[in-house]
Amino acid sequence: MNDTKYSPGTSETEDLMDGSLRSAVSYIVRLVKSWKLNQLQCVLAIISAVSSLFLLINLNGQMYIWMCALAGLLQLWMCVKKVKIESFAMAFTYSLFSVGSLITAIQQIINYGGYYFSGWRGAERVIVQLVLYALVAMAWVLALKKDESKNTLRLVFFVISCVFGAYEVIYVLLALRTSFKLALYGLAWIGFIAVFAIPVFMLYRKNALLNQAFMQSVDRSANSFNPQMPYYSSVQPQTSTPPQEQPSAISEAAQTPSSARETVFCTQCGAAMNSRAMFCTKCGARLKNDPV
Repeated sequence: MNDTKYSPGTSETEDLMDGSLRSAVSYIVRLVKSWKLNQLQCVLAIISAVSSLFLLINLNGQMYIWMCALAGLLQLWMCVKKVKIESFAMAFTYSLFSVGSLITAIQQIINYGGYYFSGWRGAERVIVQLVLYALVAMAWVLALKKDESKNTLRLVFFVISCVFGAYEVIYVLLALRTSFKLALYGLAWIGFIAVFAIPVFMLYRKNALLNQAFMQSVDRSANSFNPQMPYYSSVQPQTSTPPQEQPSAISEAAQTPSSARETVFCTQCGAAMNSRAMFCTKCGARLKNDPV
């Protein structure tokens, strides 16, 4: 961002042109509303058109002003033609805008040498340039990356854009004390940043809601487990056979009546044997239960 000290082409005594500026802005609003755009696209187109107007007001013999104005007009064309936000057009437009700022920095370094980096103002200029180039790099990544894993990058792009826009608001408030045209230039930067940051955030929010809905559907399907369905696990459960089909483990001797299981003893040798036996199986003596 160029400042008053390093902008020899700007004048401190220019008229504010309040009436003509209001007329131009109102004409832009009416023109944009006549286009077939939805509400968000209409707002972005108005912001882009007003930003381009502010950049055109600052036109002078310096190259960076022309490049920034060209980037603003290209951004307005994207809004009118409904060009996809995460595209090469967005990356190229941001690159064109940053090249204009880079040319400004190079000119100031050539004219003022090491004084450009001195003090807190020098550190501020370097940080602003690095943040702008980071936004350009993220714009190219968003344009080149095709998968949906770039949602985090969208959020980072939006947050950095908000911080950059807040810095430009402070710049505008300070520029109002010295030059109205510099304040318009700062407003043009704010509008340029907002036109790209807002749609990127809308895409982030839409994708985040879709992911949240998908996770909720997965949780609902997991919780709707049918308890009557068989349970499958790596360990085979032990199944039990119905009582009518279960094989009998009782011996035939145990299934005989209680009278068959009675034991008698031989009166001669004392050997134990079945009560139905007529003779002792050991000594051969006749038993008492012999019916004969």
